[in-house]
Amino acid sequence: MKASTISRRVSEFVGVALFAAALFWIVSLASYEPADPAWFFKVGVGGPTANFAGRVGAFLAELTFQLVGYTAFVVPVALIVAGWNYFWCRKVDAPATKVFGACLLFGCVSTFMSMAVHTTGTAGMASHTGGGYLGMFLSAQMTAYLGQTGSVIILMALLFISIIISTQFSFGRAFAALFGLLAASGGRMITWWRERREERQREKQRREVIAKHTKKTGADPATVKEMAEAGAKAARRKTAEPVDPPVTVTTGPVPAASRPKLGSSSTRSGRAGASIRAARLKRRFSPWLSWKGCRSRLSLRPRRSSASSRR
Repeated sequence: MKASTISRRVSEFVGVALFAAALFWIVSLASYEPADPAWFFKVGVGGPTANFAGRVGAFLAELTFQLVGYTAFVVPVALIVAGWNYFWCRKVDAPATKVFGACLLFGCVSTFMSMAVHTTGTAGMASHTGGGYLGMFLSAQMTAYLGQTGSVIILMALLFISIIISTQFSFGRAFAALFGLLAASGGRMITWWRERREERQREKQRREVIAKHTKKTGADPATVKEMAEAGAKAARRKTAEPVDPPVTVTTGPVPAASRPKLGSSSTRSGRAGASIRAARLKRRFSPWLSWKGCRSRLSLRPRRSSASSRR
């Protein structure tokens, strides 16, 4: 128990240290100034350092930009991912494979940046290329043997492979989700367009009916339009009202399998329907339930003639 606690604390400490290193690296790269004095690169150059991370940040930015160019911004991202896994004590599956994929991704991005950005305005980068010395060397070798177009094709294939190896990202799932989203959006758009077209057709027919009725009767068009709108609203309200389902009457005994259980939703809905029908029958036959009502009903019936009664 104690050993596991110590290992967890050490893992959290390593994660926080990696987070701090990534933040320091980002600040160094963001505030890079080619004129800053850097160890081993600009010997004998004095003066204040414009980099926000001081001389260490200036040296770190100069080193990474000289080696890999703009690919240096990938290094803090890798440190953040590693720090996250260490901080939450997450075990990385196949770490050697992940490291190989990350190195392959690093080389592909550096080579692609060297081929895409031939010259830059930053004087501190190696030969003013976007991929640094590493990207410049790899791009020169690939262009010499594969050509420009072949090098781009191979680089894109290696880039996808490196992403699959170094991460758990699946391009198949991503494309499937994207196609599903596009299909759902297309279906909604088609449904909306059909409903809008039908609404326009109904509006056109309504206008034609109003114009025909106005021309035939000579009535006020505004009055006819208001009456048509009121009729349309009433029709929509009538269609929106729920319709009671038909009641089936069974003469024989109900089988046990089809009997609803007590306390279920179907039983409660059946009781509610039965109470509603009983109330309707009571309102309908309530005049016959009292003696006065029965007499009044009988008095309204036509009396038979005496001849017919004698017969």
